[in-house]
Amino acid sequence: MLAFDIETMGLSMHHHEITVAAVYDPTKGIRHCYNFYRHRHDRTRWQREVDDFLRTLDEARTLCTFNGIRFDIPFIQTQFKVDPERVGRWVLKTVDLFHRWKLLRDHTFSLDKLLIANGLPVKTSKGCFAIDMARQQRWDELEDYCMNDTVLTHLVSSKERLVIP
Repeated sequence: MLAFDIETMGLSMHHHEITVAAVYDPTKGIRHCYNFYRHRHDRTRWQREVDDFLRTLDEARTLCTFNGIRFDIPFIQTQFKVDPERVGRWVLKTVDLFHRWKLLRDHTFSLDKLLIANGLPVKTSKGCFAIDMARQQRWDELEDYCMNDTVLTHLVSSKERLVIP
């Protein structure tokens, strides 16, 4: 199962850019962070990063994310102009605990609350601070934060039994 997460410069997929994306699958030895924002002025390198990221999502048998069906995947589709059929294949193979509980119980919760309820480590920061990290070009910190969220999402999504907050 490949976990992924993105960080953005804001909440509007039509007005804000994706800064970084992280992918993580410990069974396949995948742990990589793509920094699109850092390379936005070098179109060749930026496109290479985008193509590799999208291919990684395509090649995964199962994806997992937290609120990715309603946020990350549509943001990726809009930002990178991804074909709707390709996006549909991602959605069909995605485990998204936030989305499942929203649909089943009309109940939402943060990733941190889910982690705490299940005795797991908590996030290292908040998404709103990721914008500042990008603006201040604190790339290592931003990439570490995104990767940490991705690893935690994989960890909680892999649990056989969950306590829902």
